[in-house]
Amino acid sequence: MNNFQNVAKEFMAVGSLLCGVSFLFIGPSPLLNIGPSRLWLTIAAFFPFGVGIGLIIVPSTNDIMREAALMGMPVNVQRGKQ
Repeated sequence: MNNFQNVAKEFMAVGSLLCGVSFLFIGPSPLLNIGPSRLWLTIAAFFPFGVGIGLIIVPSTNDIMREAALMGMPVNVQRGKQ
């Protein structure tokens, strides 16, 4: 688990890049010069978008808890009044 905590921010950065690149193809961006949008290209671009969102959301939860603990917050995930 400790090795995963060391690379959480890198996973989130890679996920952000994947989402950004997939949005270029979903658009499509005039920078790519690929012509009008095609259905197969839009569908294919959603795959790296989904992987990128997963790489952003999953490590961010653990990273938020770790950073909060480093700032002195209590480490518990209980809901409601005690």
